[in-house]
Amino acid sequence: MVHLQQFIDILSKDFVNKRQLSKLSKNGIAKQVRGKVWKILIGYIPCETNKQKENLHNKRKDYLLMTNKLLEGGLTLNEEKCEEQIIKDLNRLTRDIPFLFHNKIQQLMKRLLLTYAIKHPASGYVQGMSDMVVPFLVVYIDEYYFGSYEQKVIDMFSQTELDELEADVYWSFCWILQSIQSHYTYDQPGIHHELKELEMLTKRYNKRVDEHFKQLNMQYIQFAFRWFNCCLIREFPINLSLILWDGYISEPNGNGFEELNLYCCCSLLEIFSTNILQKDFAELIVFLQNLPTKNWTKNDIQQLLLKAYAIYTMEHLE
Repeated sequence: MVHLQQFIDILSKDFVNKRQLSKLSKNGIAKQVRGKVWKILIGYIPCETNKQKENLHNKRKDYLLMTNKLLEGGLTLNEEKCEEQIIKDLNRLTRDIPFLFHNKIQQLMKRLLLTYAIKHPASGYVQGMSDMVVPFLVVYIDEYYFGSYEQKVIDMFSQTELDELEADVYWSFCWILQSIQSHYTYDQPGIHHELKELEMLTKRYNKRVDEHFKQLNMQYIQFAFRWFNCCLIREFPINLSLILWDGYISEPNGNGFEELNLYCCCSLLEIFSTNILQKDFAELIVFLQNLPTKNWTKNDIQQLLLKAYAIYTMEHLE
């Protein structure tokens, strides 16, 4: 409760101190205020409390006008192919969050991802983007009806609330992708750069693990591509992924989704180094693609973040 009160104290000011808010958010945000804090930290709503309502109203209106205009004339052949891929990917999302498979939420996600693809032809739609929408959906749904992942929650939403939700998720999703745009353009050069960085960091901070990979002829792309493509969202239960993303979002200009995510990947290899060193190639591929994090606690994910911040500090001292 002390933690929650600290957030309430900052948020209740006429002008929210973004630096204070960011500092407090680094190791996890009180879930009761997470939605509002995320919106402030990503710049979706302003720090001036008296302007927040009007700002939200305008952004939501802008989104609805844009998406209706883009989709009202029907789809091109390429856009139809894109839509087919989106539908396939939405059906592969985690079953741990039942409301993701409610028809209204499936339609909402399909529309906002298709809108993004049409508005951003340099990347279009890329597999993995559907996963990146999930944290925002979970957090922003909590702002309306707190604490349940069941499908029946969605039945409580009015159409106006669903429209608001869709707009908020879309603009927040755009904010992330702006910071890691090269992860999703042709050939995904940003991810290949991150994979090289991960190899270099592992060599520096966990030499035995890197040597073990080399002995087995294990390429980092064989297990870590998904870690960068989805910013680790698929490696943890959703309640822990949100704490990780609290840390990412608290970094300025979206740097968390590139730099801090990289250091978290490096820290994961350190945490599981004992297991890694005991496994042959086939065992290791299975292990790294299905990390044993199902029973992790809030403390475990916070320890991962602390290790990542330690690497961040060391890298920036040089």
